Amino acid sequence: MKPSLPAFFHCSRTVICIRVFARLFFLLVILSGNAANLRAQQKKADQKTIDSLLLVLKQAAPARKPEIYNSIGQAYHSMQQPGEAIRYGKEGLALARKLGDHKQEAMVSITIGTAFLNKGDFDSAGYFISNAYNISSKNGDLETEGRSLSTLSNVLGRKGLYDSSIHALTRALSIFSQTKDSVQLAIAHTNLGNRYSSTGDFAKALLNHHSALTIFEALGEQDRARTTHIAIGNTYNNMGDEEKALEHYKKVLNDYNFPMTDHYRAVLTNNIGGLLTENFKFEEAKPYLWEAWNVWGKDSTNCFAIYPLSNLGEVYSHLNKLDSAEIMLRRSIARAKKCNEQYVVSASMLDLSKVYSKRSKHDLAKQLLDQSYAIALEIRRNDILKEASYLLYEYYKARGNYAQALKYYESHKATSDSLLNEEGTKKMAKVEATYEFEQEKKEIEWQHQQEVLGEQLKLKRQTLLNRTYLAGAGVLLIIVLIIYRSYRVKQQANRSLAVKNDEITRQKAALEAMNRTKEKLLSVLSHDLKNPLFGLEGSLNMFLEGAIPQERLQKHVRDLQVRLHNTSDFLENLLQWTKRQLTGITPNKVSFQATQVLDETINLLDPAARAKQVLIIPSVSSGLTLYGDYEMVKVVLRNLVTNAIKFSPEGESITVSISRSEQTDLIAVHDNGAGIKGDNKEVFSLIGLSEKGTKGETGSGIGLMLCREFVEKQGGHIWFESAAERGTTFYFTLPVYAEASVTA
Repeated sequence: MKPSLPAFFHCSRTVICIRVFARLFFLLVILSGNAANLRAQQKKADQKTIDSLLLVLKQAAPARKPEIYNSIGQAYHSMQQPGEAIRYGKEGLALARKLGDHKQEAMVSITIGTAFLNKGDFDSAGYFISNAYNISSKNGDLETEGRSLSTLSNVLGRKGLYDSSIHALTRALSIFSQTKDSVQLAIAHTNLGNRYSSTGDFAKALLNHHSALTIFEALGEQDRARTTHIAIGNTYNNMGDEEKALEHYKKVLNDYNFPMTDHYRAVLTNNIGGLLTENFKFEEAKPYLWEAWNVWGKDSTNCFAIYPLSNLGEVYSHLNKLDSAEIMLRRSIARAKKCNEQYVVSASMLDLSKVYSKRSKHDLAKQLLDQSYAIALEIRRNDILKEASYLLYEYYKARGNYAQALKYYESHKATSDSLLNEEGTKKMAKVEATYEFEQEKKEIEWQHQQEVLGEQLKLKRQTLLNRTYLAGAGVLLIIVLIIYRSYRVKQQANRSLAVKNDEITRQKAALEAMNRTKEKLLSVLSHDLKNPLFGLEGSLNMFLEGAIPQERLQKHVRDLQVRLHNTSDFLENLLQWTKRQLTGITPNKVSFQATQVLDETINLLDPAARAKQVLIIPSVSSGLTLYGDYEMVKVVLRNLVTNAIKFSPEGESITVSISRSEQTDLIAVHDNGAGIKGDNKEVFSLIGLSEKGTKGETGSGIGLMLCREFVEKQGGHIWFESAAERGTTFYFTLPVYAEASVTA
């Protein structure tokens, strides 16, 4: 199992990458001499820049120092030294706040947040970048606001909040269009293409990548154009369109043959090594993977290093060099944990368990399998769950623990079925994306042809007009005929385009309806009916294989009878579920991560927020742990954020912050709505009337009453502050309990 590089560096289909490999190899050989000189010169230039900035810093007036600190932080970031970038950035941030320089405070916050993002500390990155957004938005600084939204989208994307990330990027695109910042506009299109590719919307991914490519090539940004071609090729790879993917890879090889930086060279060598590994050419893969490791491994904070480490572990495992495999995989796990790359942690644990199994260290292998399975379950990686659950099934079956074996057999079957459904969905998405993109492309090409035709006709008319002085009435007649003919051609083309657009709309609506029907059907069958039957199937298979001893047969028959009874009661249980609500609930207090409940709430409510073009901005200290009833806190937070969305005008933002004092944790939800009119003391009871939202949304008024009861049951307090036309902030507190262990 080979983890892949993020974003557009990943070459996701082995067939395409192997066909391109030879071209990449010769390119790297040709460029090796020039690239070495370029790397040495770049390092000297970077260090010279930093030395010059440090000298200027000593002599600069206080008002200029925040900007210089920010430049030093950016220089260290370009040298892939995020620790130094953060250190100098925080110096500049403190000084900017002291001077009241809001512009530089926002700019330095973006630099610090970007450095934390590259270290894998997403919570800290989100905290600083949200600070930049709040400052720039409040002060009307469109340029910085757009950059903060663009960077914030990267944080949200790395955390898996793709819908929120797309929403932030869409707003950033609008701002960059207003400010006419072509480079940032193209970068935002590239990032938006990557987000749509991550969600499987390949048509929108391709359109955004092509928009970015057009801008980069017009600006002469050849290096960025090269990476955009790779991104387009990888999108076609993910769609399974090898021919178009190869076309863009060849474009990179043939048209962008200039020396590469250390980092870019490492990306290519790691991808080549990974592709050779997928093709079982392990000896050939080793030198490429080692070259990538030698570049990234020098910096202990560089998160890219986890990929060659994980790949080398897999290579050495297949070559039966188990000592080397164990060393590489252990390093991969340790560094991936620091970088918060849970998928790589889970995948490397799974590969390391196979190494231990080869050494007959089955208990150690089983421990790693349990951990890999738990992480994969949390991050919903069915590819790892499928393999890990099957290995656990084999482990327990070999030891006669048939109950546990059956449990993991059911999990294996369920994930296998889910992966099969995902593959089918992906194939359908490929057909849809190809069709939609080609139609959009044809429409754009047709419009361009019409524009060219219009220019040609205009030139022709002018030529004919000049000749009218000599040709007289005959020439005038020709002009009239040409104009009339072009008008008829254009009318016919417009009618044809209208028919095609109607056909595209109908086909798209039909495809969406088919997808919705399929998803609903699969959801019911997979989760409510098929899973119990998987257990029955597993038990019968073990019985037919003779894996159940005679003395245990009667017990398993009774278990089968119970399962059949439970399945037959399924519909009756559905009718009775509403009776099991909140009556008599006692708080079950545990400790849990603040970011967990906040991310889950934002993920749940983001569609409603996006419908009103409202941006939800999280702000929470890194590593903060809350103590209370997790489900109750989630209900309270969900109700408060829902109310904030309800009373927020379109285009506004909502801030959700969590902070700690000595004795309490304070949670605040702020909106920029019209505020609560008058002195409504009964807002937390059913006596107060529920007002309509900004778009006529209605409510029962029971939500805030439920919030008060849940908060007070946990020993907390809830209140609000409001001013007319300036918004409302709801606060609630939870007691701090430092000795509680994290269980949620």
